[in-house]
Amino acid sequence: IPNNHVTTSDINLATKTYGPDVATLKGKTTRTNPPPVINDLIEIPDELIALQEDVTISIDGLTVNSLQLLSTISHNLYYRTAQYVSRPIASVYATCMTEIMSIYKSGGF
Repeated sequence: IPNNHVTTSDINLATKTYGPDVATLKGKTTRTNPPPVINDLIEIPDELIALQEDVTISIDGLTVNSLQLLSTISHNLYYRTAQYVSRPIASVYATCMTEIMSIYKSGGF
């Protein structure tokens, strides 16, 4: 190309600076398969469950983006839950607390 002041060293420098063309890389590469999910559940020793048998739970109601939630945290286990509250009435809160208690009972507490 006449009167072009761009040299091959300029092109090589630009390739080193900016890297390869991203659109070309995205079009020519294929997705790799993700690694399989490993189930890493462990059994909690009976001694630890016996030490944490009495669970104290603190609850609080909060609103996030106009959604009402019931948040709980256990004092010794530091296990936190958040449940959606459809209406702020006692029967809905009682249902939420029953569900939370069933979670703890299924864990052996």
